[in-house]
Amino acid sequence: MGIKGRKQVLWKTVKLPIDLALKAVQMIGSSENEQNASDNGGSTSRQRLKVCIDANVVAYTHAGDRSSFHPADAVFTIAKALSEKHVDVLSLADHESRRHPSKRATCQRKADAAKAEIQLTIARSNLQTLLSAQDVESPSEHAKNIDKAQRRVVSLENKIKRQLPPDFTQKLRDMISEYEPQGKGDLSYETAPTQADPCLAKLIIDREADALVTNDSDLPMYIGPNGTDVMISEISIRKTGEPIKECRLYTGQEATASLLGELLETELGHSPFENSTVHKNRDGYTPSYPIFSGVKDPMVRALAAMVVGCDACPKGVAGSGPKDAYELLRKHSNKSGTELHQALAHDISSMKGSSVKDKDAVLCLAESLLYEKTHDGGYVHGAPPLELGRYLEEFAADTTRIVDGPCIETCKGFNGNSHVFLAAEGISTCDVCDSKVCQFCQVNEQKELLDATTTNRYD
Repeated sequence: MGIKGRKQVLWKTVKLPIDLALKAVQMIGSSENEQNASDNGGSTSRQRLKVCIDANVVAYTHAGDRSSFHPADAVFTIAKALSEKHVDVLSLADHESRRHPSKRATCQRKADAAKAEIQLTIARSNLQTLLSAQDVESPSEHAKNIDKAQRRVVSLENKIKRQLPPDFTQKLRDMISEYEPQGKGDLSYETAPTQADPCLAKLIIDREADALVTNDSDLPMYIGPNGTDVMISEISIRKTGEPIKECRLYTGQEATASLLGELLETELGHSPFENSTVHKNRDGYTPSYPIFSGVKDPMVRALAAMVVGCDACPKGVAGSGPKDAYELLRKHSNKSGTELHQALAHDISSMKGSSVKDKDAVLCLAESLLYEKTHDGGYVHGAPPLELGRYLEEFAADTTRIVDGPCIETCKGFNGNSHVFLAAEGISTCDVCDSKVCQFCQVNEQKELLDATTTNRYD
């Protein structure tokens, strides 16, 4: 789940030839590794460039009718093409089913898919009614209504198709395991304990990878200035000829953007972040409100993400964006630590468009971004949490103290996908069965149209 207004938050380069982009990543990675080796009084053991692919995010851009590639084929094509360029590639996928309910983006996707199926049933019924009726008084208007209803059905059918197929992870795993690099870049595959984001971020922070192939703008929030958050994005792949030719590089850190500028400006003859109306191929940008740049406290970055959108708060605070988050950080720039976290959470919960009206619930959801366990059993930023609310109990280490925290409710969900949520997020009532539901699973269709379609679906 990306952030709102990432043009105002992240640096984006113009389109780059893939070889030039990899050269820039290599040079930045070499600089980071040399610095890391110097800090540790030794030398780095990793010689080749290593890139990680956010498998689910990349695959989703090829789901349904968006591409002629099967999602697994698309990820493998990118991985293989990078391997051919002597790059080591790790494809890291989300767990097939396991997500903590604090990742509200997952709850929203499941609810949206179920709602789309209900809406499609209703839309098809409406279309059938129109097709079986005749309007002799206004045939042209009747024809327009039929056309509109048909387009509605097609739109909903396409929306339902835009999901990863059940065989995605198994197919990708099999293709990677069967691949023979023949002395070039190695390919590997891993499944995250829950979602890939924190695991990918940790690999960058630990200097075990140099860049990420992803379109997910959440990652600069996770990484911050603790690692080089270079994201290789907008890769177009082809079935014939050279599989990948161009891409863009994104970063949330001004220091990384400066390095990219120094490395690429000579090659391009202009800034990689230049935006020009005269030169149509120069469509990079420099952000106005780089809310993650230089912010070392991960909790502060997580709280800023609650304003602009993240997995724990999809679409962020309604009616607010990067400018509001930036001004909020400036307002409390004289504070630090727990005092700063409390002040930010209070102001976020008090925003007019906030869906979470309780300070402690805001803090709880922000913590869910930082304390989800990574593939090595640790946390994105190392140390285990000292204290967590009961809602996040499964994130705890042996030394973590669990407190009651915000009030927890249970949502009936769709298709048996019952899940807990925080009461402060807002409680709705199912129109059909009067059960408690979260804001994402709420359905506002007419009750009489739902009765037939929600059986065994919203139970």
